[in-house]
Amino acid sequence: EGSSSANVRVLESRRDAELAIGQAFGPGISCRYGRVQRGYVYWQRLVEGNPCDYRVCVVGEGLYGLVRQNRPGTITASGSGIFRPLTLSDKRERAAAELAVRISREIGTRWMAYDFVFDEDGRALVLEMSSAWTMKAYEQCPMFDFALRPIKGATGARSFKIAVDLLKSMEPQNNAAAA
Repeated sequence: EGSSSANVRVLESRRDAELAIGQAFGPGISCRYGRVQRGYVYWQRLVEGNPCDYRVCVVGEGLYGLVRQNRPGTITASGSGIFRPLTLSDKRERAAAELAVRISREIGTRWMAYDFVFDEDGRALVLEMSSAWTMKAYEQCPMFDFALRPIKGATGARSFKIAVDLLKSMEPQNNAAAA
């Protein structure tokens, strides 16, 4: 349960990890909204020194996203509310967008959000992939094609129309009407 960085914490030692496993596979770990995380753990490597992460949303044949600043005094950016739209004007933004496109093509999806940070060697690392996200923060984000060129007049607000078009394209053709 880590949406918007809720319930995200750093495990400092092997003992902390063992305790977390015992709790998750025992009574469970209390989460938001009265939920309990039970029967699984979800861990990722802490990549220190990142003041932000890069959220890239691939929708249809385009993408948009945010540069999300970490919450003050923490290591997490998701849910901080401190963000700006991706403009693809710097090397890291472009690298994150390029990797999102590459992964989307490789796994055959046209609808996915990716969270990236960069390691000490400047390589983009995927923290998380999500098939759902809230739209409010993305509505005014400029949209880019897969060659990372701006799509004139397109913003994240187009996502719902793109989603409907994608769903319609998956509908089986009605051959009975042609017979």
